[in-house]
Amino acid sequence: MITTAVILAAGRGTRLGEEFKTKPKGLLEVGGQSLISRSLGLLESVGIDRIILGTGHCAHHYDTLGMDRPTVECHLNAEYATSGSMQTLAGLRDVLDEDFLLLESDIIYERFALISLLERAECDVVLGSDWTGSSDEVYIETNAEGLLVDMSKDAASLMSLDAELVGISKLSIGTYSSMCDAVASKCLDEPFLDYEYGLVEASSAAPIYVHREEHLAWGEIDDASHLQRVERDVMPLINEHDRRTNALLPRRRGKA
Repeated sequence: MITTAVILAAGRGTRLGEEFKTKPKGLLEVGGQSLISRSLGLLESVGIDRIILGTGHCAHHYDTLGMDRPTVECHLNAEYATSGSMQTLAGLRDVLDEDFLLLESDIIYERFALISLLERAECDVVLGSDWTGSSDEVYIETNAEGLLVDMSKDAASLMSLDAELVGISKLSIGTYSSMCDAVASKCLDEPFLDYEYGLVEASSAAPIYVHREEHLAWGEIDDASHLQRVERDVMPLINEHDRRTNALLPRRRGKA
């Protein structure tokens, strides 16, 4: 049973305006609740009892959040301003020792997104969706067996477009180590590498499955247009889907 999650939360949210110069974008509120608080609650509802935040920009906000929530621990990427999400993830190597869920801090999603991954028997699974048309999408290419081949924002660079990256994955500790090893030297020359690059590199050594969930309600919020789309189109669907899921599937128990 997966009981640990990592949320990559070091980003600066430069496209969200002046307000986010002094707070991280995970504190963006939708429907009266911040993205990070909603994500923490959903993770706890499916049995996650250890949530590691990889922090950076305005990290003290997350530190304060962690003091009030026993499931949360914060670990700072001190070089967040000059590095990417892969370096934030690799910096957690000393504190990660078991399989985990990996999430981005700037996404909003329905509870079933987590459940659909946790129900997969495979150890390494990337969650994909059908097309959102939201702009700034990351496209996923898979092979005939549904295994990860490549990911890119440039659709033309892929041989096929098989899913859109949601920003939630289930990873084994072995694949995580492979990701870190595969990009260790490359990060020295290209420090802004995203964790997606690490996933693609690790997929050459071990199978990473892509689980495409049709009609999933979710959104990434990088700018004002994304926020408008989420508030107008996505949140009503999330609320509807969550009511249905919660009626059918109770909270999942954590460790005994």
